[in-house]
Amino acid sequence: MSVTFANRGKIIGATYDQSLLWVTLILLAFGLVMVYSASIATAEVREATNQQSTYFLVRQGIFVLIGLVAGVLAFQVPTAVWQRMAPLLFLAGLLLLLLVAIPGIGHRAVDAGLNCYFSKCNLQSL
Repeated sequence: MSVTFANRGKIIGATYDQSLLWVTLILLAFGLVMVYSASIATAEVREATNQQSTYFLVRQGIFVLIGLVAGVLAFQVPTAVWQRMAPLLFLAGLLLLLLVAIPGIGHRAVDAGLNCYFSKCNLQSL
């Protein structure tokens, strides 16, 4: 979006970095191709996927769409609100990281570190 001298000081609509947007979309598309190429053989032989070769691609695509919607919604929130909420969000993230270390809630899965399972949601610490 270009701003002329007549409009200087006035922000018309939301501004964003188009280069960053395109790089992000290209990386998302590249990631989808990588997921598909890495999982096509596995998906074709598993009973759990009904031998559908696109099972993991569709699943990852759904997660990408959910992430894009969440990103668009987060973009609508003013920066001042994020700045006010930053300490609370930091503490919430720290609490979730510590939660996986509590015996009975977190458990070690293979070599993935500690995980927490809440219904169908899985939290994994680094």
